[in-house]
Amino acid sequence: MIPDTSTCVKTICQTDMIMMTQNPGGKERSEKEILALATAAGFRGMRIDCFGFDSSELADTSSKDEGFSSYDSDFLDSSKEEEAFIIDLDSKTNKEAGEVSRRKKSRSTTQFSNMVIRLSAATQELPRSTICNVHGVNPKFLEIGNKKKAQQQNGEKAFTKGAYYIGKMVWSKGYKELLKLLRDHQKELAGLEVDLYGNGEDSAAVQEAAKKLALAVMVHPGRDHADPLFLDYKVFLNPSTTDVVCTTTAEALAMGKIVVYVNHPLNEFFKQFPNCRTYDNAKGFVEATNKALNDEPSPLTDDQLHKLSWEAATERFLKLPIWMLCPQRS
Repeated sequence: MIPDTSTCVKTICQTDMIMMTQNPGGKERSEKEILALATAAGFRGMRIDCFGFDSSELADTSSKDEGFSSYDSDFLDSSKEEEAFIIDLDSKTNKEAGEVSRRKKSRSTTQFSNMVIRLSAATQELPRSTICNVHGVNPKFLEIGNKKKAQQQNGEKAFTKGAYYIGKMVWSKGYKELLKLLRDHQKELAGLEVDLYGNGEDSAAVQEAAKKLALAVMVHPGRDHADPLFLDYKVFLNPSTTDVVCTTTAEALAMGKIVVYVNHPLNEFFKQFPNCRTYDNAKGFVEATNKALNDEPSPLTDDQLHKLSWEAATERFLKLPIWMLCPQRS
């Protein structure tokens, strides 16, 4: 049996862990069971107001007032003034989804956290939060980077392939943006060859869209990014804006490649590296891509490689003033 690794299942698992550690005796309840509890607590009824990323907002129907959200584990003991509360249900979205998710995160982190570390400014601003990239790459990517640097220093041609992208093959992971850029600027990018690697529910649709382009865009099954197949690619294209910090960008930089990415808060950490090419619009993408294909990557210094490691991520973490906010234990 193949494990379900969807976002919905991960979120439910995380919520179950919170329930076990923060609310001993808690259990999952069906909609009917929650309605019964709400009625017993004095509410006259309940409706599902809206869904937001694996969560739904339930509102009291006792009055016409909108009410407010609560992520309090003791909500059943609270007063009737609490006219809505959040529980985890199936993943659905609507126009209010973002607001539901933001309120849930803000309230839960306020209750259970002394400090919130945000990996980038692409995440929601939360109470008592700070931004710090405390993420690193697997040492095998740094080893590849050192080998590539040695090849360059010996005068060898370290990169013999063109451009590629790797990521879960769903439209929201940058494939829609990338294929649109390639479609709209085929003349300016004439001769460009791009290989796409990934698995996902949109694989067939991505493959069909790629076939309609005049450019040579090949779609392949997903592989480990450290697979020898990727070692000789020179340019990593990444137009995705849905990550918090893009791990594949960090891995590509560690392997000594040039990375072309959109100017977005999630990529702020990477701007310090010389092999990054940033763009703000379609014209910038074309210019950055053509320049990257004509340039040779700059060999990363030991210090630059270190900044991509988990050791450096731990050092950045230890420099944060979080220990001052933690309760002292006797």
